[in-house]
Amino acid sequence: MRHDERNEALAANAFRAITRFHAPKTATKEVTFFMAYGSSSSNNESHRISSRRAHFLFLCLVSAYFFSFFFRISASVVLPQQASTLGMSAALTGFISSLYYYAYSVMQSVSGALHDRFGPLRVVAAGMLVAAAGTLLLVLRSSEWTLGAWRLFTGLGLAPMFGGALVYQAGAFSPEKYVFYSSITISVGAFGAVASVAPLGLALDSFGLPATFAGLAALSIFMSILLWKERTFDPVVRRAPSAGQKPQSILSRLKEALRIIQGSRYLKALLILWTVSAGALLSFQGLWAVSWYQTAYGVAATTARNWASLVSVGMFIGTAVLGGFWWRPEDRFRGVCFWTVFNAVSWVALLVSVALRLPLSVAGSCGFLIGAANGLIAVQAASAAKEQVETAKTGALLGTMNMIVIFVVVLFQWGTGILINLFPGAQPGEFTERGFLVCFLVVALFLAVSLLALFALRQADTRRGKRSLA
Repeated sequence: MRHDERNEALAANAFRAITRFHAPKTATKEVTFFMAYGSSSSNNESHRISSRRAHFLFLCLVSAYFFSFFFRISASVVLPQQASTLGMSAALTGFISSLYYYAYSVMQSVSGALHDRFGPLRVVAAGMLVAAAGTLLLVLRSSEWTLGAWRLFTGLGLAPMFGGALVYQAGAFSPEKYVFYSSITISVGAFGAVASVAPLGLALDSFGLPATFAGLAALSIFMSILLWKERTFDPVVRRAPSAGQKPQSILSRLKEALRIIQGSRYLKALLILWTVSAGALLSFQGLWAVSWYQTAYGVAATTARNWASLVSVGMFIGTAVLGGFWWRPEDRFRGVCFWTVFNAVSWVALLVSVALRLPLSVAGSCGFLIGAANGLIAVQAASAAKEQVETAKTGALLGTMNMIVIFVVVLFQWGTGILINLFPGAQPGEFTERGFLVCFLVVALFLAVSLLALFALRQADTRRGKRSLA
């Protein structure tokens, strides 16, 4: 018991350090009283959870999201290296990477409904165990098949992490602080992306693929055990249903979420902006950034990794420093509009800097801005979606929207691989500068066209007063 209390105390201290750096002036006092400002649907028993344990649970969930981002982006380091070793084409490399997103996409809406039904602690614990099983495959042998199975299993296992943190936030804390907690979640997840590029590359160079992934599997198993041990304190499970209300089945929750999206012009416009920005980001950050920098600038893999990791650093710093801006629901359109336009401009700057052979530091800085913009787009988009429904439906809606987002990411990763493959190098697995430029010019055009959805979003946003599709 003393060990648990020590863990909770350390988590509370870490959380207070984050909030001092991160929160608006009015937030610090409120976040220290878990459930005192919680959902109106919470029962009295939920109030018995201590403030320390509440912070501990929140940090456990965002730590799991750290792993989700880590494994998602690790393909940009692992797969190009293995493509060169195994002689895989760009199209095959892109397809193997996209297997993570196939599995992740399919599981998004399911895991969202599972969060609403069973609570995020149970669901995330099970997911970490599946991710550990997938990671162990690379310990045994590296081949096209094991690389594909690794991406597939980690995609299945890590799908619940983002939704789990968001559902927990919606059920445990006041609605006014949802943007604040989302910023913390996404900034910690982005730090996982930072660790998955240069630090992972260093570990692979120092210890090799099998030893590195054996360690990652052990950490995943530890997280699974820890979350399962704390499952009885999940505030979402403790939430009492309304009088006379029967628990909804998983399928009915999914159908309801799809109906909400289909009937909302606002959510459909939001999805266009969110999906295209995420697809562009993850085809770059999650797959081709390191190889593009190596090809365009002729630098070593270590140097390319360091500059490519600035995308993740930008996402981490951007959400940490600027995530609290535009936190009111009536400011949501302004936040989405500013960061989607800023993202498109940053992409144009990246393309120009590489095409004109400006210093790699300039291209890396553009990547930093792209990362920052996309982290803040995610904060605003998740908050905008959550504001459309009552708390009990948050998981299913966000999960279904994430499913659509990740499906588009799959198309972008597969499509970019096909475009790059149209301009092959002299050897199998060798890429060309022209192929990358053509590929990401097409990506930038998609981003520019997606901005037309801002007009529909503005017309549909009637929350200069407040609205809900509950």
